[in-house]
Amino acid sequence: MTMKFPSVLLSTFVFLSVAVSSLVSQEHYVQNSSIEYERTEHDVKVDVVVCTEALCPDCTDFYLSDLKKVFDDPELRSIVRLHIIPFGNAHLDTERRELTCQHGPSECDANSYEQCAIWTYPDPEDHVRLVLCLAGVAAEDLKAELASHVRRCCAETGLDFDPIARCHGDETLSWSLQLSNRDLTPLDHTYVPWVVMDGDVLDINEDDFVTEICRKYASLGGGDMPVACTVFREEQPIII
Repeated sequence: MTMKFPSVLLSTFVFLSVAVSSLVSQEHYVQNSSIEYERTEHDVKVDVVVCTEALCPDCTDFYLSDLKKVFDDPELRSIVRLHIIPFGNAHLDTERRELTCQHGPSECDANSYEQCAIWTYPDPEDHVRLVLCLAGVAAEDLKAELASHVRRCCAETGLDFDPIARCHGDETLSWSLQLSNRDLTPLDHTYVPWVVMDGDVLDINEDDFVTEICRKYASLGGGDMPVACTVFREEQPIII
């Protein structure tokens, strides 16, 4: 259940790895299990890192319930800086240049499309809609006609499919993106989706995603609270 890639020049990988890392913003650095945050005085946004994989049922549930709720609310969306890392529990054998994914080769392929979408459209306002669209496709359907569903979701979200497809079809680039996303995935993650909010790991089975965003935003000294946060604060004051 592996995918093989051709040899990749080290210099090419280093260049692409640095470029992908820059997608996690200049203020936010992820190195293995260590996540550090540096903010300016006026930088009041909640950093949310989601380590995920394309065919994971729990990841799909998180996308369609928690993440969609945030991105459908302009106020909530405005206080979050989101970073999606589509790699999850995959394993790379760099010596044999083989990639193994938890849910099989189709997941490796789908992860690659999502990595390429983020590479091509680094603004979450663009690529998150595509990821949400793909999450709405049944896993078996996604496996059977992945490229068709990516093309359709691009059309529905206003993205150009062609550069994403070119990235996915470029063996050197797609391999380098897999390597970079592996390096951005915390070593201490034990399941997916692995959600890290300003350095704290969220228990997605226990913690309410919106509530925790509101809590973090308040602790950062955020100004106008989104309506979704105001309702929460009226019902249960946030303890900072």
